[in-house]
Amino acid sequence: MAPSITSTSYSTYMWVLLVTLLSSSVLLVDGEELTSVKDAIFATKTSDVMAVGLFESKNDPGYEEFKAASDTFQGKEAMKMTYSFTKEVIERYQEETQGRLPALIVFRNFDEDGKTKRGKRVKVIFEEDETGFARLSLVKFLFKAALPPVLAMPASGPDAQNRLNLGMRSNYPKMFVFTKEREVGEAVLATAKKFNDRMVSFLVTVDDNDDTGGILSSAFQEPRPVSAHTAIRGGATIIVLMDPVTGGRREMENPTQDAAELEEKVLGYLTYIEVKDPNASRDRTPLEIAPSKKPDKAKKSKKKKSKKTNEEL
Repeated sequence: MAPSITSTSYSTYMWVLLVTLLSSSVLLVDGEELTSVKDAIFATKTSDVMAVGLFESKNDPGYEEFKAASDTFQGKEAMKMTYSFTKEVIERYQEETQGRLPALIVFRNFDEDGKTKRGKRVKVIFEEDETGFARLSLVKFLFKAALPPVLAMPASGPDAQNRLNLGMRSNYPKMFVFTKEREVGEAVLATAKKFNDRMVSFLVTVDDNDDTGGILSSAFQEPRPVSAHTAIRGGATIIVLMDPVTGGRREMENPTQDAAELEEKVLGYLTYIEVKDPNASRDRTPLEIAPSKKPDKAKKSKKKKSKKTNEEL
């Protein structure tokens, strides 16, 4: 459920989020080594989202790729980064990894729809593509696994705030959904899930008494903010698609409730971006990739890929 926007904090919040955060630098992530099963269990239970890389040793080429991928993410807050060379830790996750090394698992407290799983962690397993265990593939996987399909704006707590910051910093196009509703509709959720490998989606819940000038001024051109606010207070849903690279922008008021139709419209926007700027193609990375100290070519997994991708503990 998305929290509503409070009038007292909104303007300051939005300017910090949309200006300061978007222009701030990316911090390095050192990561934490898990040397025992006890460490692994504790880290998992105390983190909303945690990634664990499993490697034979520090000499594993995949470990260098993992470090480069980890360094790509801002700070340690959005997702706890951990790794292990310890046999007992590796064996604990053998069922998920099918014994292959290197391996990468993300543990998170929400499911594929973004619903919180209290007291449980959902496991998402990295599946190698043709590039192997390479930093670009790892970054795309980690970014997608760390975020729910739709981010509530503003966030409901510090951990959700960190994930929101990560989504806002992304190079991907953004879909902002302005509505009085406190939960995302089925069509929007389906569309957000379909394109969450190339777009970040946000739900902005607006109350009748909210002063939302900050966000509306950022999303709409003058004098549109006033009429947009009035329309939303009257029950309208407005979707704004924005691209940080090309500057492309599209607005839809009271969009269709049919998921297939909405997906087609969003796909048209994403295609428009690619035509407008060939460099802003489907291969755009979610974040600026940190350089690796070793070549991109990483060691392939030793055993057959696991078919298991998501599972609750």
